[in-house]
Amino acid sequence: MTPKLYHAYFSKPGTALAQAEAGLLAYLQTLKAGKLTPIKVYVALAEIPAEGLAMYQKHLIRLSENALPQQTPALTAVVQPPVDKSPLLAEIWCVQESENCRFLSVEDLPHVLITQNGITELWSSGFVAASAETSFEKLSALLEGFGFTYDDIFRQWNYVGNILEENVVNGKNIQNYQYFNDIRAVYYQRKQNREQYPAATGIGMDCSDICIDFVAVKSDSDTVRNLPIRSAVQKDAYRYQDNVLVGESVVLAAKNAPLFERGRCLLSPNGGIAMISGTASIRGEETVDLNDIRQQTANTLRFIGDLLENMPAARCRRARLYVKRGQNPDEAVRIFRQAYPQDCVCTVVFADVCRNNLLIEIETDWAL
Repeated sequence: MTPKLYHAYFSKPGTALAQAEAGLLAYLQTLKAGKLTPIKVYVALAEIPAEGLAMYQKHLIRLSENALPQQTPALTAVVQPPVDKSPLLAEIWCVQESENCRFLSVEDLPHVLITQNGITELWSSGFVAASAETSFEKLSALLEGFGFTYDDIFRQWNYVGNILEENVVNGKNIQNYQYFNDIRAVYYQRKQNREQYPAATGIGMDCSDICIDFVAVKSDSDTVRNLPIRSAVQKDAYRYQDNVLVGESVVLAAKNAPLFERGRCLLSPNGGIAMISGTASIRGEETVDLNDIRQQTANTLRFIGDLLENMPAARCRRARLYVKRGQNPDEAVRIFRQAYPQDCVCTVVFADVCRNNLLIEIETDWAL
């Protein structure tokens, strides 16, 4: 992959949302003035915008188009409150050279294609929709429109509104996350040929929408390797047994496990990157150290380290911590900072993890 530089924008607590937006746009322009090109922006919001998440995303995209004309980055907005009680925070992925980038718009959403050294990357804006089916339809259309397939998805983010909520449908108990997993399985079975999966995060949002975001990669070089990263400690999520999945299925004959790898790495003669999926305090397939965020954080960092044990030169460049509401994020950040370098860009939001007994989930990107 083209080397990425990671930045974060933090608005101040008590700032009006419009002021926070203006600050973010000014920050993006500052990066541009510093010879960096933003290609992807993730925005975490403290609350649901009055106009709804999908319309708010388009509003923020219009502002970005004015601030960065002809080079509007892909943009994803989600409702995951920053732990510092500010109205929004943002992560920004940048590249140093823009001549290999194509900034495109499809159905009013910006996307970025990067081609370099035989590798083509597609960085997408998130698809916000009222249902998982609609989000996957949008994902399918975009991939096909750019000549990619589901086999090319390298990293996927699945933001599931009210992820742990359960409802009775046709006499069956349906959990939002399990329903999403079943729909994901339907589309993967239709569209995917490889027997591997993307790295992924499945995480909650404080709203009812679904948002799917992704990075797809393909290469025409025999020297590039795109490999799954598997754990000796954590069971492959797609091999989970039925007893750790919640509720029932109204989509399939039986519930489907979450279809993702613990991480993926892309290796080439010019270097490499590892994108580690959302990782939590799960040994085998069971949650460990219940009700203890300190120990769950330490476990999570150890499990991430286990994934990278054969990559001794790996350096963490980006991390996002998802902390369950009601927990103390300061403890998690303290433990994280003891283990990771200060130049690792770290953001922290409140969000429900995919199991009610998980208090924290951490995702990371590594330079190899």
